Amino acid sequence: MKLNRTFFEKFLLRHRRILVALLGATVVWVFASNLTGTTSVVLVSSPLPAGSTISADSMSMVEVRGVLPDGFIRDISQVQGLFTNQNLSPGTLLLSSHLSTNQNSLNKFVASLPLEAGDTSTYPPGSSVRVWAISDEGAFLISENAVVLSTQESVGANNRVTLAFDEASEFRLMQAFAIRLVLNQA
Repeated sequence: MKLNRTFFEKFLLRHRRILVALLGATVVWVFASNLTGTTSVVLVSSPLPAGSTISADSMSMVEVRGVLPDGFIRDISQVQGLFTNQNLSPGTLLLSSHLSTNQNSLNKFVASLPLEAGDTSTYPPGSSVRVWAISDEGAFLISENAVVLSTQESVGANNRVTLAFDEASEFRLMQAFAIRLVLNQA
């Protein structure tokens, strides 16, 4: 059977109601899926070290689509006055697992580390940094998101930076104290 133009024209004429209904349903489905499915969620807008009090200044509301993890927060007023139980960097979706009601129950580890001269301007307070240990065996990551609490400049000697670490990084840092530490922006 040879297909020609008249066959397609006859097919379209016979089935035009079905084709129009399918096209209409597709258009409605596309528009409906774009209008629905957005959820307002709380996003971290400034770096928060473990143990920080959550305030409206450090959070923002955004609309997102798609599947969200369990425990996401829908309203900033729900979490104001609570404490973070880990270091949170900007852009992190705030989850209930990031929160604690009691600051004293947190295991917040703070360490002051030496830096090369002139490095303090690179790490302003509040910034999130990676901490690497370098030894003869190579380099290994101590912390993915340590938060800079303060920097201290000294004349002639090494500058120092004070960092807040999470609990998992604390153990790795204690093992690496005899090794030279290097920071880079997270």
